[in-house]
Amino acid sequence: FFLGLMNLGIWLSGQTEPVAFLFPTFGYGTFMAFTYAFVRLSIQQAGARREADRLAADLARQRDYMARLVEITATLTRDLDLATVLEQVAAEGRALAHAAQAHVWLRDEAGDGEREQLRLAAVVPPHDAALVSTADELWGVDSIARLAPEASGARLVLPLISKGITIGALELNQSSVGPFTGEDARLLQPFADAAAVAIENARLYEQSRISATLSERNRLARELHDTIAQGLTAVTMQLEAAQRGFERDPARARARIARAHELARESLEDVRRSVWTLAAPLIDGRALSGALEDLTGRFAARTGLPTAYAHSGLPPQLGHAAATQVLRIVQEALQNVEKHAQASAVDVGSETDDGELRVWVRDDGVGFAPEAVPASGAGNGFGLLSLRERARLAGGTLQVESAPGAGTLVAITIPGPPINAANRDTAGAVK
Repeated sequence: FFLGLMNLGIWLSGQTEPVAFLFPTFGYGTFMAFTYAFVRLSIQQAGARREADRLAADLARQRDYMARLVEITATLTRDLDLATVLEQVAAEGRALAHAAQAHVWLRDEAGDGEREQLRLAAVVPPHDAALVSTADELWGVDSIARLAPEASGARLVLPLISKGITIGALELNQSSVGPFTGEDARLLQPFADAAAVAIENARLYEQSRISATLSERNRLARELHDTIAQGLTAVTMQLEAAQRGFERDPARARARIARAHELARESLEDVRRSVWTLAAPLIDGRALSGALEDLTGRFAARTGLPTAYAHSGLPPQLGHAAATQVLRIVQEALQNVEKHAQASAVDVGSETDDGELRVWVRDDGVGFAPEAVPASGAGNGFGLLSLRERARLAGGTLQVESAPGAGTLVAITIPGPPINAANRDTAGAVK
């Protein structure tokens, strides 16, 4: 429009030569084209800077979220108490989503013909809500297995999936920064996945504790039945027989009473042995040598058998659980020596070599044929199955060498990382 007006003005001024129109039009047209291109480029650069700033801010938010997610995941996996983990999942999920309230629902196993139910396992902040409901009542799906991340304005529901199985859901309500969106569901689903793993680990740990407790109860029940109960039954039978025959044969009755007294003393020793086995405290791996030395000393004082303990090499480097299992193996081996071996001397020792730990109990007693012992360890056998299971739990292998009349060796070997040459020079004998 400007160029047109300019050419009209030139024509009105009486200029009719083409060159009078060409040069002004070309000059001003070129200037305006360059001006337009420069302004256009400036606008594009400003837009690019705004986009770069937006991407940088979004990247910073993503970085902060990932750092926070890593921190939360470490916190969740640090504790194995189920109630604590559930409370942490609800609290951290609420904080991440800026929600007013968070619920953690866990699926209860339904029996045949029963509707699948969900149990309210944790809520932050707490309130008096129904403890049991169904997925249909809560989110309108017939099964929690069909639940998908759902953002519906005031509510965000994230399935808790562990090993491909939906174990529950995290429900978040009333965000303080605006309605929940699909982007919120996408960002928070990794947290829900980490929470599901932490919850499942805590549940498995709780189940393992229950299983270990039941196993120990069964072991105690077998021990009481095979020793104390049988001994007290024998005492009762002897006393009843003495009572019935006291009038007819006083001498025989007195003999039965003496036998009952002897059996009562044996039962008392069994009780003391069981208490001695249970009383040993759980230990740390670095204190294993001291615990084994104390255990050996108490065994020698109680039985009167010459018993020695020695350790060679670096101090054992075991975790708490493995060290406790090793101590229990030595306890059971010494108890077997006392009950069955008829030994005159016992040797207990341990050594570390290139990181490998070996602990043994050796006696010069009557021995036995290991292949003849029942696989279940039932009855009055050595309980080899129990010893091998403890060795497995400690991360090692059990070795049993024995023959009738040749004594017995029970040893556990636990592999470990190689020891540096500089550290090897510091190894010495500890006795």
